[in-house]
Amino acid sequence: MRHDPHLERALTLAYCSARQAQAAALCGLAPEQLAQRQQALSSLLPGLVLPLELSAAQLAALLTSQPQVSAHLVELVALFPGVNVVRLLAQRPALLLPHRFPAARPLFKRIAQLLPKFVGVCWRGE
Repeated sequence: MRHDPHLERALTLAYCSARQAQAAALCGLAPEQLAQRQQALSSLLPGLVLPLELSAAQLAALLTSQPQVSAHLVELVALFPGVNVVRLLAQRPALLLPHRFPAARPLFKRIAQLLPKFVGVCWRGE
């Protein structure tokens, strides 16, 4: 069977549309309102593309908790200056979920404490 990129794109778009509709239903929002919230999240994180693995429930949680998500984002950027937070969150957007971030905060702080030592070792080539 031969690979058809057009079919793959059509299936991906159909999946994304279904996920968006399901997330909108979970939020009690019209799909257009959900799209506006997603646009607002994108303005906070330019370049962030939410992965397909993100469930409709996770997408709904991210888009209905934007004040908390914004605060968590600011905290991550402050903890890890110079780190490409958008790239990190593109791979693990669930880190911003309101119910997960508080539990992960101590780990983030510990990593931030250790990171300069590790980076210094790597830069010196030791």
